[in-house]
Amino acid sequence: MALEHCFSIIKNKEKIEKVNIPDDFINYIKDSLFWIVSSWNGKTLKSGLPYYGEALISDEELVKFKTILEKWRGYFHWEQKK
Repeated sequence: MALEHCFSIIKNKEKIEKVNIPDDFINYIKDSLFWIVSSWNGKTLKSGLPYYGEALISDEELVKFKTILEKWRGYFHWEQKK
């Protein structure tokens, strides 16, 4: 079974959204993830995401993270020509 990174959006201590992203993809885009700042295991603010453990991402940084993922998705999404 391939490794996956699990991301959850939690609001008021309730999980409202969850997504799993394959490890190979995270490794492929890791350089672009340095645009976001996260709290690594709730202790230290750093650029990017930790490879293991928990990362807490603020609302503002979550918007950046979502934008990065959408741009990568758009890069790999091929539309069929009519």
